[in-house]
Amino acid sequence: MHVACIVMTDHLVSLESTLRYVCDRVLELDNSVRFAGFINKMGTIIAYQYRNGLDPLLKTNETELSFIDTVLRMRTRKDMEPKLGKVIYSFTLYEKVKQATILPDSEEDPILTVSLDNNNNKGGIDHESLILALVSYYLKSFSDRKDLTFHDGGDSHNGTTISSSGSSKL
Repeated sequence: MHVACIVMTDHLVSLESTLRYVCDRVLELDNSVRFAGFINKMGTIIAYQYRNGLDPLLKTNETELSFIDTVLRMRTRKDMEPKLGKVIYSFTLYEKVKQATILPDSEEDPILTVSLDNNNNKGGIDHESLILALVSYYLKSFSDRKDLTFHDGGDSHNGTTISSSGSSKL
């Protein structure tokens, strides 16, 4: 298997290491984030991370099947792209969780999947704002990904920032 390499903060790192780093940063955004992971266009998991202490709702083989289903659903949406435009992300609301699937600009890049607790998120980040921040972040090329900043509609200085140094604030 060919392992792609990219430059990030003056270091050469593997794609998998970079994706795991991004998963960790996504999990730090809010306590409601259950899972962050990357899958390829065949639905195979490349890198992922669960929230610490979380008991996953799906077994490993069910998770793998879920990602294959996700990729198949995204492919069926491509039929409407000539009329509706490119799919940016999809959001699925289940009774127990919310799942966002975020597509990259390039079909060669992996797909970002994030699941969130399905509650009213009292005191946390608005999930739609969180997903839109992730979309904005992920649509940038890897070389441009120095920060992930999201604002919750309040003071422009109150937001979530993730820097390449790994620091975050909520």
